[in-house]
Amino acid sequence: MRFNNDLYWALADLYPEMTVRSLSRMMGKSDGYWSSVNSQKMAVPNAALVQLLDALEFLDGRTDPYAQKKKRIDEVRAFITDELIARFHEKTGIDQTGSFQSAQKDPATHYGALPFVVSNY
Repeated sequence: MRFNNDLYWALADLYPEMTVRSLSRMMGKSDGYWSSVNSQKMAVPNAALVQLLDALEFLDGRTDPYAQKKKRIDEVRAFITDELIARFHEKTGIDQTGSFQSAQKDPATHYGALPFVVSNY
């Protein structure tokens, strides 16, 4: 629940006009989705977070590249990405935070294939 709360306030700081209904729509869900998830004390599902990342990517593309808001959007996107990686690690035990370039320098460090990719356009 801490992540949900931190996410909401990070987005509310970024978009003061945002409501729980507009946040639900940014996640590709119905208007009452955010309220429902939080009233049930559930973590926001990964699929909704990925949809939110896509929405933030779109909004990022419409923001002046030198604006302070762009930096804040990038911070929120990194916050969401870190949560997705942490969830994956918790579920699988596979650490995805390592550097793949170090595997070329040190053959003992092998990370294998990525199980998912978070990309930017």
